[in-house]
Amino acid sequence: CALSLNVHAQEPLTFKGIPIDGNLSTFVEKVKNIGFKELLVSNHNAVVEGEFAGEQCRILIQASQTTDTVFSVGITLKEANKWDSLKYTYDEYKDLLTSKYGEGESFEHFTYPYDKEGLEMIALMNNKCTYATFFDLPISRIFIMISYVSGGGIVSVVYMNKKNQKKVVCRPCKEKNNW
Repeated sequence: CALSLNVHAQEPLTFKGIPIDGNLSTFVEKVKNIGFKELLVSNHNAVVEGEFAGEQCRILIQASQTTDTVFSVGITLKEANKWDSLKYTYDEYKDLLTSKYGEGESFEHFTYPYDKEGLEMIALMNNKCTYATFFDLPISRIFIMISYVSGGGIVSVVYMNKKNQKKVVCRPCKEKNNW
């Protein structure tokens, strides 16, 4: 299974060859032109569906509220109600990302009393499970995580354009935090 996102030294971050940049409507049109189906566009978000890494996936595209510039593409890779299935998918894609981008920073643990075998889905449902790996690169931030949604869990990968993500931060926040 091959990931179709590119990040090299100073090349722009792309999704299926499309730079994660520009305004939302233009980005959605480009994604539709390569076979994705538009499910929802509202304000500064869009959801499309199509094939990614050989699987049917839903993709959340986010744009800045102030500039309408796309800064994030999140891909739902797997939905399941069994921990073993979620963990297998997480590990598979984490290994792919690690081989492509180097070692990431992982946070993989369960909070007591959910730290016992067999309680993983209950821990996930009760927000007592952290399973995420972050790859911080010069021009992008990529992370993979397991999270809870109604009825089960999902494995997702999020690709963020750092330059465009900075446009999301409001001016008072920027001044207060010296960003």
